[in-house]
Amino acid sequence: MKMKIFPRKLSGAFEVVTEVFSDNRGSMERIYDKSIFESFTGFDFVQDSLSYTKKKNTVRGFHVSLPPSQEGKIITAAHGKMLWVIVDIRKGSHTFGQWDMIVLSPEKRNMLCVTRGFAHGCLSLTDDACVSIKADNSFSDEHVTGIIWNDPTLKIDWPLNGAEPIISEAHRKLGTFADFVNKYGGLPGETKYLNVVPNYSAERVPTARMRFENSLLIPRRVTIETIFECNFHCPMCPIDLPSRRTKGPMEWDLYKKIIDELVPYREHIEMMDLFSLGEPLMDRLIFKRIKYAKDTGFKNLGISTNASLLTARNQKLFFESGIDNIIFSIDGATKETYEAIRVGGNFEKVIANCTSAIALRNKGNYKTKFLVRFTRQDKNRREWPEFCKFWESKIDRSRGDFLGVYEAHTWGGTTGNKNDILHNGRDEAIEKLPCYLIYDILNILADGTVPMCHEDWLNGGYNCGNVKDAGPIEVFNSSKYRKYREIHSAGDKAKMKICKGCTVLYSESTKQYF
Repeated sequence: MKMKIFPRKLSGAFEVVTEVFSDNRGSMERIYDKSIFESFTGFDFVQDSLSYTKKKNTVRGFHVSLPPSQEGKIITAAHGKMLWVIVDIRKGSHTFGQWDMIVLSPEKRNMLCVTRGFAHGCLSLTDDACVSIKADNSFSDEHVTGIIWNDPTLKIDWPLNGAEPIISEAHRKLGTFADFVNKYGGLPGETKYLNVVPNYSAERVPTARMRFENSLLIPRRVTIETIFECNFHCPMCPIDLPSRRTKGPMEWDLYKKIIDELVPYREHIEMMDLFSLGEPLMDRLIFKRIKYAKDTGFKNLGISTNASLLTARNQKLFFESGIDNIIFSIDGATKETYEAIRVGGNFEKVIANCTSAIALRNKGNYKTKFLVRFTRQDKNRREWPEFCKFWESKIDRSRGDFLGVYEAHTWGGTTGNKNDILHNGRDEAIEKLPCYLIYDILNILADGTVPMCHEDWLNGGYNCGNVKDAGPIEVFNSSKYRKYREIHSAGDKAKMKICKGCTVLYSESTKQYF
């Protein structure tokens, strides 16, 4: 019997929907299949518990299991309806401090599968709600803590509709998320869900295939290029190389069409980026675009900026638009190194813009999170420790800020001759693997073209369709896209020119978030 696996917005969490067989005698439904669950979690379960809740509007949690007793879990509703809430508390996770919730019920035939490194809480939506909880580790009273259910930082949107929740006295006394962060910093997570191990792609492709085989393939991430134009001339970026494309922004009507047609799939889209090779702040409609996507229900929206145009006015407009994540691309700790890499930038101005944006976020108590990112290459490699020390004093980890680093890559071979930048960064054992990016990320260029992957941003040579002519999900499942995925699955991706010279998997394997 088949099971459909839908990744949730927090990496490492999955909704699993079962298939039911019915006839005149009744029905049959398989709620656990070791071979399926091991293929995308590696769980080996040692405990199975039933949790019964007598009354509606009862809140439990948040429960946190500490090392060495952390638990991966599968939660299934046996009776009634239960709202299950998880909070990402994994050190190094790009969604640290973010939460997700899901309604579990026998009628929906769904369950929630969650790897280690999350806090768990729940709200009964009916009387007599009962859930089954499988765990891959034994529970220990000595290794448990918690976070208050109505934490002021997390701001969980509990659907109590004005009702007074039923809560145990012990859970009313739990500490805040800030208390947890100050004491523990976070918990270890399953590394394959944190983008940091060399065989990341090998582990992701089977999961992507399973989603592909069991249902319409829905991207985990959508990248929309709102403008193909930049005011910097960074040597590791291909935007200044010859291109068939026309510089400029995406038309508003096309952008609106894309967002509207993605709305039915928004619960399965973990992240939406409004940037690619261009500088988003050169797009005069960027704040309008962000607000429209937020107003239509997309919950994890991000942009990457070189911060040169991040004026006080633009900072305020960003926060008021509702942007969730802002990446500052800063590749040096000194003026000399920064301006040699970020050609066209002014080091002092960019640092001032970024630090004032962080201060304004803190003062206004906006929810936006910052990632300060460092693209490592020979020109700046020695400055990474100094970079970390400086920015660690500026960001606010209690608000979800973090630092990120990865090796420069060849953009599908287009910058492959720049060995002074790339340091010949390549690992054949990694690069020969099928690439998970063509399963996981839908890329849409400013003219509506959908290339095979984000390494093809410069020209869109491996064109899979255009969202002017068909819906984005339709293009993502087009015959051209399927053909390219089949080539990868067969181990023949080196026959494709763009893949042969690509080092993105090596770059992905070096990614670290702190």
